[in-house]
Amino acid sequence: MTMLKQINGGVLLCCGKAKCPMVNLQEDNQLTITDDDGNTVKLDRDQAKLLNQAIELSLIHISEPTRRS
Repeated sequence: MTMLKQINGGVLLCCGKAKCPMVNLQEDNQLTITDDDGNTVKLDRDQAKLLNQAIELSLIHISEPTRRS
């Protein structure tokens, strides 16, 4: 079960196991996602808003059978 936990001004995406990423909104309206190894991805707010749509498109792409001609 995935839960959101507010910690130190950010939001922890917790699944009850290790490797929970931390999401922070920076002063410059950039969102940062940091993993347990300290790797960081920076997105502006408009890019972050597209994440749900990108995930849905990825899931559709994965579930479609490969077409070969």
